Amino acid sequence: PMMPESNRPSVPAGAAASPGGELDPEEVPRLPRGRLMQELFRALDADGDAFLNMSEMRRFAALTGFDGDDAEWAEEFASIISEKRLDHDAGVPLACILDMLDDESEDGCYSTDDELREMLQECLRSQPAAPAPAAAAPPASGPSAAPSTPFSAPSRRSRPPQNRDELIEETFHACDRDRDGRLNSAEMRVFAGIVGFDGDDASWDEEYHSLLRESATNPSDGVNLALFVALVNDKSDDGCYCTDEELRKLLGMLEPAQAGA
Repeated sequence: PMMPESNRPSVPAGAAASPGGELDPEEVPRLPRGRLMQELFRALDADGDAFLNMSEMRRFAALTGFDGDDAEWAEEFASIISEKRLDHDAGVPLACILDMLDDESEDGCYSTDDELREMLQECLRSQPAAPAPAAAAPPASGPSAAPSTPFSAPSRRSRPPQNRDELIEETFHACDRDRDGRLNSAEMRVFAGIVGFDGDDASWDEEYHSLLRESATNPSDGVNLALFVALVNDKSDDGCYCTDEELRKLLGMLEPAQAGA
């Protein structure tokens, strides 16, 4: 197996952080498929909780062709939740959306890269404009005056991950240093090394390409979030199962390195 459990990290966990910043619409035509899907999810996730609730999912469904009424959508949403064994109140996580957008069967809603760009641009066009910052008030004087601090926009998720899905997603983002929505060989090797892989370059090249072959993934595509989720949830000898605590420790190790990159 890629990552023996005996070599799992035991350092204290750090606070999680997700990639922030607003997407410039002019960047959309240049984004790779993985990033397009992530940005589409982000644009749909109006409340920023890393799940698409019933209302947010209906917008996604409308973009991909659903034109039913409220009752039909309620039934469709309940069916998605049931089939994927999700929490109805939480909604649909990013990994499920990636699966659906890549699923060319009748049960999926496969979208080409051009269709993804059109959907993302539509979401960006319909987003409400950010309010203009209020004019600065004259500085107060006297001993009770509070010190002024520069305004800083909140990150997309200002709280630590609250459940396993969020932990896995944050770990994936921490590994994805080039922010293209996929983990290339070098990015996956950092993850593998932390959780126990200690082979040389040739061994890692063989391991990485074996993983991609077994999952029918094109080497140029790399490891997407859905495959990463499957890997860290797989308790077999072919997987790399990580407990929630191990994922938190991984974040504590990955994020300082990412911040210094």
